[in-house]
Amino acid sequence: MNLLAGKFLIDKNGASIPVEEILQGTKLILLYFAAAWCPYSILFVETLRAVHEEAMKFELPIQVIYVSADNNETEMLQHFSESHGHWYAVKYDDDVRPLLRMKYGITSIPVLLVVRPDGYVVSKNGRRQVEDYGVNVFLKWM
Repeated sequence: MNLLAGKFLIDKNGASIPVEEILQGTKLILLYFAAAWCPYSILFVETLRAVHEEAMKFELPIQVIYVSADNNETEMLQHFSESHGHWYAVKYDDDVRPLLRMKYGITSIPVLLVVRPDGYVVSKNGRRQVEDYGVNVFLKWM
């Protein structure tokens, strides 16, 4: 994904990791646009976390990247570390956050956008599909 090239993402411990390292071998990127203040985000992250954990048992080549719409960095980091799964997040102060929202037309949250590493959009309705199909959704996307 061109917008993420050369960027560093953070893990749940706050460590910065080059996006190229994270995405190496990845076939699907799940961009999760959400915020701690949004009740729908709070509900969906539980479902996403469970589906992601199940997918990891099968060693599926996927990565989830949290793109925060939180009010501040403290809120984002707390929500990310306490509620999210073992995935990565765009740094709060990174200028790529609004660029990703603009590129993909994100106007409300939560949104789970599924893309390939080359940027091709596989699904703009990932949230609904995860809720409907659970871990089997990856068969549909791959």
